[in-house]
Amino acid sequence: MVDGYNRGVSEAIFSVSGLRGIAGRGLTAELVSRVTEVFCRLYGPGGFALGRDPRPSGSWIKDVVQKVLSEFRCQVFELGICPTPTAVHFVRQRGLKGGLVITASHNPIEWNGLKLVHPAGRFLFADEV
Repeated sequence: MVDGYNRGVSEAIFSVSGLRGIAGRGLTAELVSRVTEVFCRLYGPGGFALGRDPRPSGSWIKDVVQKVLSEFRCQVFELGICPTPTAVHFVRQRGLKGGLVITASHNPIEWNGLKLVHPAGRFLFADEV
């Protein structure tokens, strides 16, 4: 079933659920950098939470996101490996400018992505994407 799910899919998908794709193929360092930059321009500078799931590709994606956040003089609150709701709650409780969670949720292990957390401690609405 996983093979059928991935067959022919090499591009990234962007929706209200965030950005996701096969790490290193559709989901590239350049794309992660661009999305993070746009998010910073919309809500930064200031504090941003950064969490991730345990997928192996999360490490390089985290490095890309941190680099962009640093370039925009944003303070990074690195949460490490954590559940997505933890990062959402952290943004709301701390009054941060936003958050990024590196996860592809229910997708297969070779996938990864970014969920963008609004300063109000929720995911972005369709008109904000």
